[in-house]
Amino acid sequence: MKRKIKGRNHKTPTPRAYSIKETRSKQFIRKQLINNNGAICSLCNKPIETMKDCTIDHIVPISKGGLTTIENCRLAHRDCNLNRGNGKA
Repeated sequence: MKRKIKGRNHKTPTPRAYSIKETRSKQFIRKQLINNNGAICSLCNKPIETMKDCTIDHIVPISKGGLTTIENCRLAHRDCNLNRGNGKA
């Protein structure tokens, strides 16, 4: 007989799992951007070699009210995205 853990459904992931892996919506948006534009950094126009170096750059930052939609996102190298900062260029 299985015992239920009080207060937690065993089929739902823990909140920690979302901080380790990216959400499915970000994976979907990244694949759509690669299919539409190719794996090219929108900030330096160089090809993105590995998916580990590929990040989603928000045109209007989330901190300034931007949403994670395909229209507001573009691909960028991790270094290019970090150098850009919060809404510069």
